[in-house]
This record gives sequence, structure tokens and C-alpha cells, in this order.
Amino acid sequence: MIAIENTAVRGGGSIWTLQQMADIRKFAVNKGVKTHLDGARIFNALAETGDNPADVAKNFDTVSVCLSKGLGAPVGSVLLCNKDVETKARRARKAFGGGMRQAGFLAAAGIYALDHHVKRLKDDHKRAKVLGNTLKNLPWVKSIDPVDTNIVVIEVEDSTKALQVFSDNGIRAVKSVDPMKSAW
Repeated sequence: MIAIENTAVRGGGSIWTLQQMADIRKFAVNKGVKTHLDGARIFNALAETGDNPADVAKNFDTVSVCLSKGLGAPVGSVLLCNKDVETKARRARKAFGGGMRQAGFLAAAGIYALDHHVKRLKDDHKRAKVLGNTLKNLPWVKSIDPVDTNIVVIEVEDSTKALQVFSDNGIRAVKSVDPMKSAW
């Protein structure tokens, strides 16, 4: 199986283009391999590209959509798939203890997030770009990755100072190691 994540967190929120996804699909079909889209932040990607969700989904056998990342639902993911995969996924979910009581309340939160928060993602992206542009001009910032969506990745000279400056300005930040070198 070939699986991609859109937006790619390890790419600092970078976006796969529709053409790249179509090329991956074509390669996979030629090799007899299934494709999966980890759409953890798919609505962030769609907010930037303006692509039709159906055009994106047709490049994959399965698509997962997270309702909490960026959308504000407390928990929840949705799996888009055919009936055969759905049957297997439901069986696996039950085997791993996936039955929940009161799931309707969480489903309502997910529906609310879809109805009210998707349209706000462009605002999040604008704020992240402003933050990125501001940070790149500070003397204690070594480097900053391109800001495509709502993820801002910077390298600083002094992480203690940086975290204090962020905290003093009401910005929540975490110290992290290079994700490309650490276990994910």
C-alpha cells in the first residue's frame, strides 16, 4: 500500500497537488498496489488549493479524515472506503475495543466542526503566514520552513529564549527535535 498524508506534517504542512496524487495513483494501479490518503488535515489542503474533495478522493482506495485537527471536534475520524473495506474496518475496530457508548454526542461535535469550522481554515493559514513572516526577521531565528498552511516550523538559536518570547506574547509552542531524525 502507498499511503500519503495531506497536509504533510513532516513537511511543515506542505500540500500534495492533485497532479502529484494522480501520478501516485497511476503508479500504484500499474503495480497492483492500493492507495490510502491520511487526510488528517485534508480540509487545510482543500482550503488552500480549492480542489474538489471528490477529485482528490478518486485517487485513493481509502481516505481517512480527522475531525479534530484544525476543525475543533474533541475527537473523531471518518474512513471513506468501499463496503468490503468498511466491513473489515468495523470488525477490526470492534476487535480493538472500538465500541463506544454515547458516541452520538461526539458525532454531533464532528458534524458541528464540519459545518462551522472548515470555512475558517483560511484564516488560520493567514495567521500562520503572518507569524512565519514575522519570525523570519528575528535575529534568534536560524531558519523557517515555507508556511503553506497552518504549521510553522522554525529552528532557533536559543530554544529557552524563544519559548519565553512566545509565552510572553501568548503563543503556545513546544520544543521539538528534528522529526526527520527522531522516531515518529
